[in-house]
Amino acid sequence: MHYLEIGPVVFTKADEGEGEGEEDSKYAFIRACISSGRTDTAHEWMSQDSLENFAEAAAKGVPFIDSHRYRTQGFGVSTSGELEEKTNKVFADFKLIRGWALNDAAYPMSDIFIDAIKEGVISKVSVGYGRGARHICQICKSDLWRGSCFHWPGRTYTIVENGKEKQVVCTVEIQNARLIEVSAVKSGANPDAVIVEKAERQLREGTLPYDVRLELEQQYGMKWDHIPVQVRGGEMSADMEKQVESLKAEVKSLTDKVGELEPLAESGKQALKFVKGEALEAYKAMRGSEATEADTERFQKRLEGMSYEEIRIEADYIKSLTPKTEVPVGSQTHQPDSTRRTATTTGSEKTETPILNPPWAMGVSRRDF
Repeated sequence: MHYLEIGPVVFTKADEGEGEGEEDSKYAFIRACISSGRTDTAHEWMSQDSLENFAEAAAKGVPFIDSHRYRTQGFGVSTSGELEEKTNKVFADFKLIRGWALNDAAYPMSDIFIDAIKEGVISKVSVGYGRGARHICQICKSDLWRGSCFHWPGRTYTIVENGKEKQVVCTVEIQNARLIEVSAVKSGANPDAVIVEKAERQLREGTLPYDVRLELEQQYGMKWDHIPVQVRGGEMSADMEKQVESLKAEVKSLTDKVGELEPLAESGKQALKFVKGEALEAYKAMRGSEATEADTERFQKRLEGMSYEEIRIEADYIKSLTPKTEVPVGSQTHQPDSTRRTATTTGSEKTETPILNPPWAMGVSRRDF
């Protein structure tokens, strides 16, 4: 959209020779620059033929309304239009009627609307033109709306020119635009209808990139969650159908695998529970009356971080440390010190080999070391 400056408000007398000052005026006149050949904030610019069309239409008379509210009667009409060749700007004069009441406008009385312009609350204008205009992308030179263009104004693209890559910001030339109204607006008031229509069309076709959608929603303050996204053309291609069938088969295979593993997982849980209980009983038997409740809890907590195989080895090791009441030939004896000795009897000879015991085997928890 093209937001350009509004000039000062000038009042005229109700009738020639009657009344003095603003309170007696019947009309208010303003002069505004309504368009130019410069690139605007939406990265669009008017071609020369569009500017000429604007000047011609303004000279014939177009309505001056509020914020593109097309259904309202408006507050006045243009009385002149001129294309200034030196600056390539289009200027127009507007006559606004005072004391005019409009029930369906943002401002109920034209005087309130005029006062808003006088005080600078309203300081911009935006042109409204017909659908016959062509929006030509300056990267691919096709119509932004009717053609196969997938570029977006304001986004940077990499193009190849003369065998070299360069970064180019997409801009749009608006050709053969026909002026139908001029609106007083706040700066950045309304999104460009052509951009919104293109975005919504590509959303329905499923061709709008997600990152572009997010940028457009942020730029224009809109949300398109209500638009159903469809596959382009309404039908899937043969390649897409093959991909879908392949994914379905993969999902089925994974589902069957899960069904096979679930019983094994349950059996594993039960086996782990059993070996933990076995290790705990072996610990209690080894410690005997010296086993306190706190020591037992610490031992149980340590088992929680161990695998099935680690617990199995731990249980066997603890069992090997448990004191025996009888020592048959070739067995091990438990000593009351910090070592255990292997006593091997062979007839009349006996040899002993000292083996260091872990500290917690003497009644001290491993966690204390």
